[in-house]
Amino acid sequence: MTVKELIQSQPEETVVAALCERFRVRAEDREQAEEALTRFVRSLDPIEPVGEGDLILGILRTSEEGEFLEPCLYRKAEIAAKFHIEPELEELSGLEGLSEEEIERLAYLDPLPDSYAFEYAPWNEVLGCEVYLPNAREVGERALCAAVLWEMSFFGLEESRVERAREQLHEAVQEAEEERNKSFVSLEALCESLGIPRQTEEEKKKSHLRLCREQLTNRLRTYRVLRQYTGKNKGQRQ
Repeated sequence: MTVKELIQSQPEETVVAALCERFRVRAEDREQAEEALTRFVRSLDPIEPVGEGDLILGILRTSEEGEFLEPCLYRKAEIAAKFHIEPELEELSGLEGLSEEEIERLAYLDPLPDSYAFEYAPWNEVLGCEVYLPNAREVGERALCAAVLWEMSFFGLEESRVERAREQLHEAVQEAEEERNKSFVSLEALCESLGIPRQTEEEKKKSHLRLCREQLTNRLRTYRVLRQYTGKNKGQRQ
């Protein structure tokens, strides 16, 4: 199943409602937002999906601000080449009972296959991405549709805005390459110039442990989703 097929499999009004939730639309703006988002969803109908060997999986992430569903784009060839069973993650059901040292070590195990943001991607390529149906059902098909559409519309509800953003990104990258070696400011000097107080060693330790806990939680969730997709410990992938 492709992203476009997933979207078309859901009632339009439920997808729009989920998008309103994702955009945190206020009650007084609801009617206008629903009209705009309905036009956006319908504008995708004429687009012919293009498959590039990519896959989108829904993964529940945790951060300092809370939990959210992230649509993660993977190259299927990279998953096949890089994903492997990690015995220590297989045995983990959560972080309870782990020491600080174990959390830090497990947070930085061998890297999992990379996922890629796609807010700059052409819409026909996003719509052509494969969706793993068991994963979509687990996180909620409507919720996954909304997460993907939210990412696609990051720069606006018209693809021409995405194209402009892509051009601006290319220009910014070129400028950054030209300026990279002209000057360098250390993080400490930058914080001092902005009046940001330096962290104490205890604060640094707490911050580091919090980040390690977040990273390990997200790593474990990602591992489980990829393990389910590959079926490496449960027979063949569906």
